[in-house]
Amino acid sequence: MLLKSKTLPAAGPYKALVEVYGSAGQMNHHIHVSAAHRFIYFSNPKVACSSTKATLNLAVAARAGQKDFAIRSMEEVHARAHNLLDKPGTVTRPVFNKMMRDPKVFRFSFTREPVGRFCSAYLSKLDVGKRASGMARRLWAHLGWPADYPLTLEEFGELCAADPAIRDFDPHWKLQRTQIAYDHVDYGFLGEHHRFAEDFAKISARIFDGDVVPVFDTRTEFQRVTTAKKVAQTVSDSLRRNIEAAYAADFDMLAEIEAKGLNRMP
Repeated sequence: MLLKSKTLPAAGPYKALVEVYGSAGQMNHHIHVSAAHRFIYFSNPKVACSSTKATLNLAVAARAGQKDFAIRSMEEVHARAHNLLDKPGTVTRPVFNKMMRDPKVFRFSFTREPVGRFCSAYLSKLDVGKRASGMARRLWAHLGWPADYPLTLEEFGELCAADPAIRDFDPHWKLQRTQIAYDHVDYGFLGEHHRFAEDFAKISARIFDGDVVPVFDTRTEFQRVTTAKKVAQTVSDSLRRNIEAAYAADFDMLAEIEAKGLNRMP
């Protein structure tokens, strides 16, 4: 059975996922479909999603003989109009619904240890020097802060632990369990961020008939490397407790993925 909730199959996967993501626009932005190669990728921001999307698009272009296709910026990585991978809406609802139910279609995503993901979201989107980002501007406006409000990593943890609306304010730091619609998708594989190269190699071999596709690493290509791993290793006990409280559902999800073996290629 594809969807675990008893109320969802009657609505169909497309409609059910719109409800999970909150709008058709968000759902179509974050789900990447290849009918030709029979896969559906659910993007998870701050979990190697930029490199995954760029690499998949380049690999699909190469196999379609589109030699002029290139990715020249982060904006092009995320611009669905520039992508070759389809949205659920562009393959049409009936085709997408069929693919979501088809055991031969490979559905996958990546997950990340919540402390590292949380630190990465703050450092790349909300830290000093990053507050011109759309995410920061929207959050500051939502909370009524002046543009120069000095939000710290510690305070951000407190806010997310105290208010689920702030925790889920933006896909870059919302619950992964919701972002990848974990409870509503029959996943074939959920790779892990800390072993991305190894897991993506398995995925590419699976969807491209044994070919291991070289990763287009957007971090180095577009100078988007942060110190999230180092920061995550040195967070205070209070911040760790706040992250564990805010993202308890993600910690539970990761334990369930491990127990079910969804992080091991079938």
